[in-house]
Amino acid sequence: PSILATLGYALYDQKLSIEANFAYVAVGGNRVAVVDLTVPGSPMTTEYALPASTKDYGYQTAVDKGVLYLTGTGDICAFSIQGNGSFPLLSCVATPPPYLPKQFKIFGNTAYIADSGVLSLIDISSPSKLKLLSSIPIDAWDIAVSGQTLYVANIDQGILAYDVSTSSAPVQTLKYMPSSGMKPWSVQTYRLGLMVLGPNSNICAAEMLRGF
Repeated sequence: PSILATLGYALYDQKLSIEANFAYVAVGGNRVAVVDLTVPGSPMTTEYALPASTKDYGYQTAVDKGVLYLTGTGDICAFSIQGNGSFPLLSCVATPPPYLPKQFKIFGNTAYIADSGVLSLIDISSPSKLKLLSSIPIDAWDIAVSGQTLYVANIDQGILAYDVSTSSAPVQTLKYMPSSGMKPWSVQTYRLGLMVLGPNSNICAAEMLRGF
């Protein structure tokens, strides 16, 4: 692989959210940077201000079906992507403290916000009416979803599985701590089970798990 281009930018976000030929990155202060990737070797970045609010949007982003979602200081908000630099606010919903999100992922009609000490599940089936479904008291370093099962990676507790068939009342069904001493900080699903990644002593270790 080779590097096509490099962008120097002060970012709040920990990841890019990409849809079609555009990447969206939170930059704090109610602003979002949009990167046009039409020509990969010459990306063009434009910064846009979001609708004024007492909240500070711009910690984590996600894009789904033409809607931009951003976590803020105590909430998650949905904005319509108009394509002309306009991002009308559709709705917001409050989320539990401490408002330091480190993971924000969307699976189906549910958004998962992993904050420090709490994992929130948000109904995004209607972006104009976001709804907090439930909160799980767990410090989630990473999350993955397969069917009706939510997997949470926690460096101290290992891998925890939750039945989210009723999203308003998740039920823990399984807990697994790697016997190798690895401290899970990443979890991904694949066709045979789970891939878990984390530090073990001075190396980065991986485990492939089946039967979850």
